[in-house]
Amino acid sequence: MIVLYMVDEKKIKPRSLFQKIFRISLIATISIIILLSIVTLVFYIYKDDISRALLEGVNDIQKGELIFEDISFSPFAHFPSISINLNNVLYYEHPFESMSDSAEAIANINNIFVAFNLIDLIGGKVNVKEVTIVGGTVQLITYADSSVNLFNAFGKEKPGKLIVTKDISQIKTDNPTESKPIIQDSTIIESKTEIDLSIDKLSIENLTLKFENHVLDRSSKFRINNLNTSFTYREKRIISELKTDIDIIEIKFPDKILLADKKINLTTSLSFDEVNEIIYINPSRFSFEESIFDIEGNINIGKEGLLDIKIDGSDHDFSFLSLILSKKGITQLERGDFYMKGTITGNTLLGNPVIELSFGLSDVDIFIPEVEKRIKGLNFSGHFNSGTKKDLSEAILIINDLSAKLPDGQINASFSLSNFENPYIDLTLDMKTGLGGLDNVFNIDFIDSLSGNITIYDKFKGQYNSEEKRFVADEQDAQIICENMSFNLPGVMYVENFDGTIIRKTDKIILENLKVKSGYTDLLINGEINNIVYLLLNIEKEIIADLKIKSKMFDLPNFLSFDPTIGRDFPYRIKNFDLIVNANSTTSKLLEFDSFPEIDFNIKKLGATAEGFLPPLTINNGRFKVSENILGFHMDFDHFLFDIANGQINLNADYNSSKHQPFYIKADVQFDDINPAKFVYDDQADSIPEILNGSLNGSLFAELQFATDTMAMKLVNIKNGDLSYYFAEDTIETKSLEFFAKDVYYNSDNNPNPLATLTTNLKIKSEELYTDYFKVDDIYYDINVEDGTYTVIPKTKSFFGSKGNGLHVLKPFAEVPSYRFQYSINQFNTEDLLKTFLEDTVITGKMDFSMDITMFGNQWDSLVSKLNGDIHLTGKNLIMYGVDTDELLEKFKRSQKFTLIDVGAVLLAGPVGLAVTKGTDYASMIVLNSGEETHITKLVS
Repeated sequence: MIVLYMVDEKKIKPRSLFQKIFRISLIATISIIILLSIVTLVFYIYKDDISRALLEGVNDIQKGELIFEDISFSPFAHFPSISINLNNVLYYEHPFESMSDSAEAIANINNIFVAFNLIDLIGGKVNVKEVTIVGGTVQLITYADSSVNLFNAFGKEKPGKLIVTKDISQIKTDNPTESKPIIQDSTIIESKTEIDLSIDKLSIENLTLKFENHVLDRSSKFRINNLNTSFTYREKRIISELKTDIDIIEIKFPDKILLADKKINLTTSLSFDEVNEIIYINPSRFSFEESIFDIEGNINIGKEGLLDIKIDGSDHDFSFLSLILSKKGITQLERGDFYMKGTITGNTLLGNPVIELSFGLSDVDIFIPEVEKRIKGLNFSGHFNSGTKKDLSEAILIINDLSAKLPDGQINASFSLSNFENPYIDLTLDMKTGLGGLDNVFNIDFIDSLSGNITIYDKFKGQYNSEEKRFVADEQDAQIICENMSFNLPGVMYVENFDGTIIRKTDKIILENLKVKSGYTDLLINGEINNIVYLLLNIEKEIIADLKIKSKMFDLPNFLSFDPTIGRDFPYRIKNFDLIVNANSTTSKLLEFDSFPEIDFNIKKLGATAEGFLPPLTINNGRFKVSENILGFHMDFDHFLFDIANGQINLNADYNSSKHQPFYIKADVQFDDINPAKFVYDDQADSIPEILNGSLNGSLFAELQFATDTMAMKLVNIKNGDLSYYFAEDTIETKSLEFFAKDVYYNSDNNPNPLATLTTNLKIKSEELYTDYFKVDDIYYDINVEDGTYTVIPKTKSFFGSKGNGLHVLKPFAEVPSYRFQYSINQFNTEDLLKTFLEDTVITGKMDFSMDITMFGNQWDSLVSKLNGDIHLTGKNLIMYGVDTDELLEKFKRSQKFTLIDVGAVLLAGPVGLAVTKGTDYASMIVLNSGEETHITKLVS
């Protein structure tokens, strides 16, 4: 007990007064703490009873079922009120005992905070002061029978059966064979008293709302960022004040998103009469983006969802025009008026409410500061009526007398659209205007820096025939003429000049001399596109285009700079681009995709030169399809036949690109008369290595993966290479050639020839290798390439029929090409060596061989003249057949040009060896006689 005495202030010392005040405050504080401690203790003692009482109070006044996982106490969260926190709250449409295992919750809330008045709670009254809902999802469903899950849950009279559990997993299981949870209290509530509930403040944060209408096949999703309301439930009546900040995530009609990523706000006063089941909307304000509407009316949910709502969007600050005008455009409005009035009436459950709107503009003037011109006297009137049918077949939209003076032109138009199911359109449009500054006045976010002139004439009268799936025109004539247009597509490209004529003839769009200039790129486009108008209506049709595109210079990396991977992987401009192509797709393929629409291209002709990369090529024919699959972006090339490098290539290939495996190609390639030198040297080059200036024929399978970093190629894998290569000095043929390389890099800035700066590690294998001079089986080389220097390590027996050791260092693209060959092998069979070089066996026995030679130069004569090094060939107890060496030496003893080296050549390769060292005249002097043989005790060369 605290007792206060009245005393004379003058007789009290200041120190004594302060002490008394402090004592009183301290005692009061301690008393409150003790009281809160007692309340907290009582809460935890009677926690389950409080949970039961709360569930009983809510579940008994409606048919739905409220369940929560846990309840906690927070004495200071809303002080001086105290609050409880409900965790993981679920609200179901049906009572637990009749709930199916697959039932989905109407609401799934993360946390609900409920604050009570402390004084009233001590006095035995429950007075909810504040409720805060944080996070979760609410899902409202209109079923096929037009009933709504939330309204079903709000039904009357339900026998009470209470469930409290600390484990929500007991409430609903995925396995229908599992037993139902134990009901902790099955007491049936016989009767209930009326409940008066008043909430001073209800707040909602970060709550997702989902709506599904199975009758109309529509859905929508919203996010409530903030919602604040007061709520009173008394005598079967709910009264609420509401203010919201909501994002429209999407509003979707069948297979079409109508709205997405928009903001709405609502300030309203609502009341709900539970007896008559009427929601009354008192004068309220609704805003969509920057547009503002005044709304009032009522919704009678007890009588088939009858609506009677009035809408007034008329204003003098042009907030509604913010839908089409930019913020800057709104500030440039000089005068005018906008009006929009309407009603929404009718049945929402069994029928379709009728929306009727009247709207228009009168005498609107807009100043365009960039060109110091005006849009003057903009007028139109409009009317919309949705009709009573859900398919909108009775709907009608009319725009009358649209007119204005435009910069350097004018506009006169009228439009009507009736029967949205099989639309009948009557359109007349005559417009000419300068475009300068319009991108700043109107809401055109995807374009800026607009200039030039445009003329549009369109006259169309006709109806869509749903059976034939096409428009049948009674009258039609349309064209668009673009003159000196320029514009910027931010982040995509800047178009310096856009000229030409676009003509529409019912379902066909014709492009006449459409010229596009962007940077170094110039395009001339002619052709036609069929059925593209059906994209706007989402009507399934085959869309076909036949196009002719020419360009003197197509700067591919800059023109497509919005995708930097293109410029990184193909940094080349294309000269003399000449394309004739047919493209084929459908409405659904062009509208329904994740990364890229499916289009089938049939190339009839393509001529082009990739500047500094490939020689000129001409595609004679070929088809390729772009699409997406489980691997990501996909291209399929079918029988691409093109002329290149003096020959022809036939290509069948698949290209895929995904995060897991980007830029991946598999291809079957056939070569006919391809000159490799054309890929690395131009026609003016005077130092083409003779070995590269030949003709390649044959086929192979290639597997390639382009890199995503500084490398040029991540993978090069070639298999089944059956190739023939002819050049002046030799013919090379391979069987089952294999070529494998990883992490391939070259620097085109230092040298346009990629082989000159190549860096990689690779392996080369082949079952057989033929030339005019030798034949080898089972070839296997490891090759390390470092900045154009090729280090070759033989891994198999190669030329001598036995395994040896070697190292070859080649610099074929240096300023002065150089080659060094090192190889050694012991005790090989001489007959195996002769078979390799396609010679008859004229000598048998075991020999040793070692070689270390170097060569310099581009041409064969230069290489031979600058050959230097050592070749050692030794053998013992050899037998040479068909030659008497004494007789041979006698024939040449008078020759001053014949040496022992020439004798060694004869011994190794017969007359052919002599022909190599001295020529055919000397070789003809040797006649092999089968009866002759020579025993050679020791040979050293």
